[in-house]
Amino acid sequence: MEATVGMSTFSLWNRETRTPYPARDRMEEKPSYHGLQNRVFLFGSELKVLATHPAFGGDINRDMLTLFFRHNHISSPWSIYRGVRKLSVGTYIRIALGAARQSAGDLSERQWYWSLRKVVAVGCPHPFEGNFNDAVAALHDVLLQAVRQEMVSDVPLGAFLSSEIDSSTIVVLMQAQSESQVRTFTIGFGDPDYNEAEYAAAVAEHLGTEHTDLYVSARDALEVLPRLPSLFDELFADHSKIPTFLVVKMARQCVTVALFGDGGDEICGGYRNYARTPWLWQVVLPEGSLHQTRPGQGGAQAKVKARKLASLMECQSPEQLYCRQISHWSNPKTIVQRSSEPSTVLADPASWPDAPDFANRLMAVDALISLSDDILVKVDRAAMGVSFETRTPFLDHCVVEFAWQLPLSVKIRNSRQKWGLRQILYKYVPKKFVERSKTGFAMPLAAVAPSAAQG
Repeated sequence: MEATVGMSTFSLWNRETRTPYPARDRMEEKPSYHGLQNRVFLFGSELKVLATHPAFGGDINRDMLTLFFRHNHISSPWSIYRGVRKLSVGTYIRIALGAARQSAGDLSERQWYWSLRKVVAVGCPHPFEGNFNDAVAALHDVLLQAVRQEMVSDVPLGAFLSSEIDSSTIVVLMQAQSESQVRTFTIGFGDPDYNEAEYAAAVAEHLGTEHTDLYVSARDALEVLPRLPSLFDELFADHSKIPTFLVVKMARQCVTVALFGDGGDEICGGYRNYARTPWLWQVVLPEGSLHQTRPGQGGAQAKVKARKLASLMECQSPEQLYCRQISHWSNPKTIVQRSSEPSTVLADPASWPDAPDFANRLMAVDALISLSDDILVKVDRAAMGVSFETRTPFLDHCVVEFAWQLPLSVKIRNSRQKWGLRQILYKYVPKKFVERSKTGFAMPLAAVAPSAAQG
């Protein structure tokens, strides 16, 4: 089976053998659900679509609640419903209809046409040959090509600009290859701790893009809430889904397609945990320095932080340490009665992609979990809600495969994240636009909650 480039989920039908072949893209940019319901095999890109079929049972799987409390979402390959799963990334399955009437999904016939685990296992031991400048130049070229391909469109095209390194990189590479002004869009908040709009506007002005920003109020956020159940088919607690929906809704008024910067963190070393977790395991935990905070020292916030850090002392491996750090609830079975926690990549370190250094392993795990089941889900569902198409050049398979050939020093240097991407941006914008603390795409929930109470 030939693989497509970019996002896709589809099914082929062999008329001679009467066999369906559901397939999914390499990086889980588009959803694909499948399962046996009352002896009928169902598949589709949304759970709500499956639910319209008369054979759909709709039985909630309580075990999935444990995954929700750990991750704030339900991780692949599971779904909230019994007998329904998500198709794994880079795979297709051959459904023998006779067998499908007896075994849900017939996963024994799953075929991999592309595997991130294999990409990591092959790329890391065979790093890019050349010095640091050569590596940055090569990364620039492969990203430039990916952006060029994603810009091909017969409908109005734009880009989301958050002022972070990832989206800024995509925009500068778009503008460098465009004969006209690129349309860029940013969302802002009145709270300066969450507002990126002013920084994004400065980048847009420097590059000469046609820029639009939308400042969101608490009322704007509240008006989105009634739409969330129809947008997200199962439990999903990433609150940045609200500003994501608002920004794609705004962009949809001007363009039909937009490029996003998602994926840059996971393939180019963007999160602090990639450097912090090895440091905690190798330096802090062996010395026991987490216990040095005395009761009453530093106030209530310091006590909470000290308790959280002290809990890490219980970890028996660096993998367990990372799992504890990114889990929203360390033992969700204690709050979901009569349940067990299904196996996922995070809970099974033996299934983690194999890399010679721990930081690259963490990037790969994040790409398989938080990127696939959180970030991309958030963007895809929000975009589908307004008939909008999003494209992610960082997740072009050529970019992903090259990224895992880059030495770790190109990604992280002296605990500085995305070092190579920074060098690319320096070619286009002043350093003052790049050297900022990472804020993430969040919103001031404290401002929304009082409004909800008053309403």
